Parts: sequence; structure tokens; C-alpha cells
Amino acid sequence: MLPLVGIIAFRPEASLLYINAETILETVLKALRKSSDVRLVACDLSASPYIDLAGARMLHDLHDELASRHVTFCIVGAHAQLRDLLRAEGLAEKTDSGEWLRTLDSVLDEGKARERSGLRVERPPGP
Repeated sequence: MLPLVGIIAFRPEASLLYINAETILETVLKALRKSSDVRLVACDLSASPYIDLAGARMLHDLHDELASRHVTFCIVGAHAQLRDLLRAEGLAEKTDSGEWLRTLDSVLDEGKARERSGLRVERPPGP
């Protein structure tokens, strides 16, 4: 399998809590620093049954860092309770996460297609 050029995808295999939020953030930022051509970061929350305020804050911080670098941030796979919290925290509007039924595979396929065509991965304008 070829590496995904310009894309970082990650799936925390646990709830996003105060005890692991900083580690997850640092791991993603470390991967981001290794490559100057990242245009899309995709977070798959399908294996994360719960998120606390520290986890939500970490996602906000990650979004802010990525936005400052003009990198699109997408969250997929969030379960009902997580979706509600992400909406309440404003993350659904800030990230490319309005279509909750998208899968990580579909987001990666879109990113790869845009990379091949030379287009930047852009978020559609919000309401």
C-alpha cells in the first residue's frame, strides 16, 4: 500500500479523556511537523465511546493549529453522544464534519483524488 501523501489519519482506540488528550495531540502534531505538505487531517472517532471536556478542548486546539497552517480537519465516525457534544462545542461547524455518516475511507478517497488532481482539500462554505 502506498503512503497517503498530504494526509494524516488517526483513530484513537479509546475514549478521549484528560489522561490521554495531550498525548494524542502531541502525536498528531509530531506527524504534522514531519511533513510540510499535509493538507488534510482526518480523525476517526468510531473507536472512542466517550469524550470529556479535555478531549473536546484538545480537538479545538488541534483545529486551531491546523487552521493556522491552512490544513483541513475532518472528524468522522463519532457516535450519537459524541456528535451531540461536538455540535455543542462548535466543532461540527469548525471541521469538515457536517456529514456524520461519512467513513474514514470515503474521506481518504476524496483527499487522495484531490491530491492527484492538484486541488487543495477545502471545506465547503457553511450556512
